[in-house]
Amino acid sequence: MNDTYGHPVGDAVLQKIASVCGGILRGHDVLGRLGGEEFAVLLPHTDGPEALNVAEKLRNIVEKTDISTGRGTVKVTVSLGVASVLPGVDSPNQLIVRADDALYNAKCAGRNRVAAAPVITSNKSFA
Repeated sequence: MNDTYGHPVGDAVLQKIASVCGGILRGHDVLGRLGGEEFAVLLPHTDGPEALNVAEKLRNIVEKTDISTGRGTVKVTVSLGVASVLPGVDSPNQLIVRADDALYNAKCAGRNRVAAAPVITSNKSFA
């Protein structure tokens, strides 16, 4: 986006995406920019299937949004990776890595889609 339209347009696109996504999230959900054009959404009290539904809503609203910029109207799509916390397995960094791996899978599968991280279980034994 920045290479084609310049940084001001790229910034406007990021701001609009954050705004429309924030508009459909619940008050206790957290949307934040990780860096570049990557965002993370924390969905407390949300199971995996419900998180996939939210991700699909986000994907759909971004795809349908016309973004007005100084260089005309721009349309963009997003790919999303979804990972649910695995208690006793995930650290915050591991959760981000699993979500990022799912995002990579979504991009490799053709972009403008949602992909879920595989659910793994701990090999730890609890006595």
